[in-house]
Amino acid sequence: MNMKRSRLLVVAGLAIIAVGATALAATPADIVKERQALMKGLGKNMTAIKDFVAGTGGETAADIARRATEMNESATKIVGLFPAGTGPYVAVTAALPTIWSDQAGFEAAAQRLVEETAALIVVATGGDKAAIEAQFGNTGKNACGGCHTKYREKK
Repeated sequence: MNMKRSRLLVVAGLAIIAVGATALAATPADIVKERQALMKGLGKNMTAIKDFVAGTGGETAADIARRATEMNESATKIVGLFPAGTGPYVAVTAALPTIWSDQAGFEAAAQRLVEETAALIVVATGGDKAAIEAQFGNTGKNACGGCHTKYREKK
């Protein structure tokens, strides 16, 4: 391997390490902001699906499948966005201390969102509006509502 290519590989490797170190250096407040953005995205998708079910939105079942996929991908990130040290004492947040005192329960609630949104993807892909409506209700009740009741401060 020539010296120029070796140097280029070393520089590229150092750049990758620097980017990774920057990502790891996120402050607790940064993590709270990231999770709040993720939750707002989930809420926007739920609103769009609600509008579809009510017949007031202009989206198709394929759009709902895409939204459910986004929700499912977000749901897989939730637990990682609630590390110790990112509770209500760090930033203005609706997260209750119960998240950290009942970590196993919180993780199970987040997993329900993964499962319910996966089921929503399946029914939305099938295109049956009644099935989408039923699974949307299940997602709201069993996943969103189940988590918000125990782990989120009431608005």
